[in-house]
Amino acid sequence: MEQKNPMVIAYLLFASAALFAVLAVLALTGVVDLGIEPEQLALAFGLVVVADLVIATFVMLRIARR
Repeated sequence: MEQKNPMVIAYLLFASAALFAVLAVLALTGVVDLGIEPEQLALAFGLVVVADLVIATFVMLRIARR
């Protein structure tokens, strides 16, 4: 089996955080309408952004210890 770059996981988490940050802004501006209050939808997307960044930080710290 081929060796994969462990940083790929961190890069994907950062990309996911960026995507959800854009969705949060779109929800606040009213571009994205899912039938939920815009503030609540933006808050949910914001929480996902924070979770992605925290997980990515732990992944990078773990890689740095190797």
